[in-house]
Parts: sequence; structure tokens; C-alpha cells
Amino acid sequence: MEKTEALAKTKEELAAQTEALENIKVELAEQAKSFEEIKQELSHKAEALVQSEKEMDAQVEGFKKVEIELIDAADAYAAGFEDTLAQVVCKHPKMDTSPFATANHVVKGEIVPRSLPHDAA
Repeated sequence: MEKTEALAKTKEELAAQTEALENIKVELAEQAKSFEEIKQELSHKAEALVQSEKEMDAQVEGFKKVEIELIDAADAYAAGFEDTLAQVVCKHPKMDTSPFATANHVVKGEIVPRSLPHDAA
């Protein structure tokens, strides 16, 4: 009878261990599924970051082009001003044109230096 009881007890222990292993197997499967979902989500986020980086690079290139255009426009403005000032000197050779410069502007009837954005910093 002892052997039968021992055998029954061993059988119960094996059944309990089998059930525990099945539970572990189910838990691992759920964790694997969760891992795959996280992996997919991270993959999508990485793709979105790459796309954002490309868009930002395109914006930077656009800003560089605009910067070049603005610098060209400022250079053209300065050259036009200098040409106009040269014409004034031709028409009025005795006129003192030293206060006239693109770096100056008129405030309340006075010629004053223009403060540029980088001067304010």
C-alpha cells in the first residue's frame, strides 16, 4: 500500500509540476507576444524618427537657400545704395556724404546708427 500511496503522491506532484510548466509556457507565450508588440511599436517609432530627420534636413536646406537669397538681397541693396550715393556725389561734389551709410537711419530728423540684431545680443 505504501508504494501505491507513494506512486499516487508522485503522480500528483508530476501533475502539479506539469500544470506549473504549462502556466510558465503560457506566461512565456504572452511575454513573447508582448515583446513582439513592443518591438513593432519601436520599429514604427524609429521609422517616424527617420522620416522626421529627413523632413528637418529638408527644412534646413530650405533655410540655407533662403539665407543665401537674403544675403544676396542685402548685398544688392547695399550695392544699390552705394551706387545711388555715388550719383549724389556726382551731382553735388561739395556735399559731405560721410553720415550717409546703410548702417544709419533717420530717427526724429537725426541720422543715427542702425542697431543690427546681432548688436542687441
